[in-house]
Amino acid sequence: YDHSQPVYTTEGILDALSLHTLGVPAVAVLAAGQDPGKVDLAEFQNLVLAFDNDDAGRRAVKKWKQAHPLAEAILCDPGQDWNDLLTSGPLEQAKKQFQTALPRYRANGKLALAETAREWAEIFTDFNKHPPGLFDFQQETHFAIMKTGRGEDTPELKVTRCLRAALKVTSYTLDRSNPARPEYRYNLEVQAKGRQPLTITASGKDLGNARALNEFLLTTAKLSWEGDAKAATALHVWITGDKQAPEVQLLPVIGYAHHV
Repeated sequence: YDHSQPVYTTEGILDALSLHTLGVPAVAVLAAGQDPGKVDLAEFQNLVLAFDNDDAGRRAVKKWKQAHPLAEAILCDPGQDWNDLLTSGPLEQAKKQFQTALPRYRANGKLALAETAREWAEIFTDFNKHPPGLFDFQQETHFAIMKTGRGEDTPELKVTRCLRAALKVTSYTLDRSNPARPEYRYNLEVQAKGRQPLTITASGKDLGNARALNEFLLTTAKLSWEGDAKAATALHVWITGDKQAPEVQLLPVIGYAHHV
């Protein structure tokens, strides 16, 4: 190690070894929940916090930033870690990809350190040159757009809270019991602060507009939709467009059901 040069602090040994292989010196603290006060990194003059980009990793970034105020933070893309980057292709290609993506990784680090939803939206907008639209911040759903107010000429970033919970699409269900009219159901996980995750299923009618959405959430999740019509439209576009959630088909079965 050259202690005057950047040294990347990761959660696990595998991440540290992956960065080493990519030509980046790294150390591991062995867990996202590690107490910074129990790890002596004083010898490194230029720490870079490079934890995983998940809930635990983002909490770790804030905790370690308090212990090392001068440390920079970078996070890989959500759903990935440094080993994923290393194994994404040939080594030289992975090295080039790391260097090319560094500005984005730095932006991810700034997002992890944001203290408010507005600050998060401003960081996102500055880097991407467009507002985030719907986004989750500390288990609440917000909506950010550029909007021109009355008597204003220049659009400004408007950030509003839409829901006191975070939403996740877990799967889609296609019901073909009526072949003439197949219907989709949208299976959602609702995570509100201080509450256990709740799984609910929405129909197209439930998501059609802000009023229907509010009634649905009040009935199924004890939550109210605080966003306007544009935010509701953005939500159902996001729900229907999630490419990671699997689609499950319900197949009708004809047979004899014996009940004791």
